[in-house]
Amino acid sequence: MDFRLKRILLQNLLNMKTILSSLLVFISIAVLAQSKWQVGVSFSNDLGYRTLYVDSSSSDLEGIKANSDEDAKMKYGFTTGINLIRSIGVFQLETALLFAQRGYIVREGELNFGNQIDARKGFIYPVQEGDNYFKFKDRYSFIDVPIKLNYLMGDKRLHYTVSVGCALNILLNAKSAFVMGKGAKKEKRVSDFDTEKMRKLTFSPQASLGLIYDIQENASIRLEPTFRYSFSRMFKNYPINQSLWNVGLNLSYLRSF
Repeated sequence: MDFRLKRILLQNLLNMKTILSSLLVFISIAVLAQSKWQVGVSFSNDLGYRTLYVDSSSSDLEGIKANSDEDAKMKYGFTTGINLIRSIGVFQLETALLFAQRGYIVREGELNFGNQIDARKGFIYPVQEGDNYFKFKDRYSFIDVPIKLNYLMGDKRLHYTVSVGCALNILLNAKSAFVMGKGAKKEKRVSDFDTEKMRKLTFSPQASLGLIYDIQENASIRLEPTFRYSFSRMFKNYPINQSLWNVGLNLSYLRSF
């Protein structure tokens, strides 16, 4: 009796295993039938800045950081490249190969020549408007390789998307520019940073919300505000370090196949 019961139980387990295997195969076929690939190009107009860190308890370094934060300003940059997307139902797995320029304005203003009227000699310095304007700015060029998970909402031709992911940032070069004057009299000098003292690979989590509009059956436009923040500090063993971040408006053209 016990032997017959065990045999029946074993047979039932085998039947359940067969049913579950068939169900998984059916689900896999159904998912693959609904999946599709997309390729596209994208461009983002970005506004970039940095966060400074003091890796020391020195009050002098804290003062330098405070003065730098007071002078620094946001700077325009861009991100552009090609995108590859795998869509499965309401989810998308996306990667891309992007070129990005990020940075910030270190300082800008008017050079102080003192009072234009020299009390000793009684003449006015020949400084024209705009001649004493100056700007320092830092610019960093990267190759970005992001991986994102997108969630789609909505139907018909208009969709909403929520995305989270992380990007590998590969540093290509870093430059500092000094601009003097305005208009036709503007002079610009560019120098290179020593990238050997900088981390070549950094990581930046990113998040975005967006809209996707299907202009054709196999073509769509995506518009998404994006936020990227590098959790990796840029310099190696510097007492004052920095992490770059930027916000942007990304426009993509996508084709399905």
